[in-house]
Amino acid sequence: MPALYEPPESMYSQPVSMSGFHFEANEQTGRVRVVVDYDAPILNPHVYDPGPGTTEAEIPGLTWNAATRSVVYTVNGQKTVCAAARPGKKLKLQNTGACTVTATEGDHVNDSGDHIKVIETWFEVH
Repeated sequence: MPALYEPPESMYSQPVSMSGFHFEANEQTGRVRVVVDYDAPILNPHVYDPGPGTTEAEIPGLTWNAATRSVVYTVNGQKTVCAAARPGKKLKLQNTGACTVTATEGDHVNDSGDHIKVIETWFEVH
């Protein structure tokens, strides 16, 4: 994710920050992904601004456990429950706090050799 976002009808880029994350699971396929939400200041409240968007990632070891209705991260045989389904028919996941996503500003070099400020995100298991 670029570290700067240019809002609609603006000539000035604004800094991007991570505003949160959540897990999404597909009960039929068992696939799970982490969705990271980003935020940037709104310069003109009268103009629709979709914001900087999201980052979605499927992480190896992150799966859906249908029996416990939970998102589980498994590495070296060790299992950690990252999120659990709330009661109800529609699947809504609640983070357990055992798995987190953090963000820092980084510097990447593109194929042209230009340095670009980016938001690097990190998945951590506690």
